[in-house]
Amino acid sequence: MDTLKTFMDLFGREAISKSFDYHRRNPEVTVSQHYLRKVVSTGQEVCNVKKAYLDTKYWIFLRDVYLGNARNPIHTKIYELLFDLVGKGKLICPIGEDTFLELLKIKDKARRLAGANIIDNLSKGIAIQPYNARCCTELNYVLYKYPDHRYWVRSLGSGVIYDIITE
Repeated sequence: MDTLKTFMDLFGREAISKSFDYHRRNPEVTVSQHYLRKVVSTGQEVCNVKKAYLDTKYWIFLRDVYLGNARNPIHTKIYELLFDLVGKGKLICPIGEDTFLELLKIKDKARRLAGANIIDNLSKGIAIQPYNARCCTELNYVLYKYPDHRYWVRSLGSGVIYDIITE
């Protein structure tokens, strides 16, 4: 049986060491402040990139193309177009919590891993904030006119969803 990867496996000793060094040098930065800074920087990173939100059905179609089992030729065209646009930096396909939870429900390991691989590649590690956080963000936007860059979070990093989806 596979086990979950450790943070060391996922991010590497050097990256984790640098992160701890930063936090040791900046003890005045609270967890909330750090999180907000990460949300803002991620939002700024993706604010000028088009986003395509895919329903679970389309993630499944893309996974099937990847596995060589396209149900319809149009799915292959969609797959190729999305990978082309994402590869050129013109588009990302961020996921939401619903997509991630649906992925976890897939019993067949090969299909689950293929789905995770497709999501990692097309999302570039970007996810829309969970529902409760999004509600707070939207309320802040209405009240204070904050820009929409606070909607985005980095899931754990590109490639990580594939690495952590195990039995």
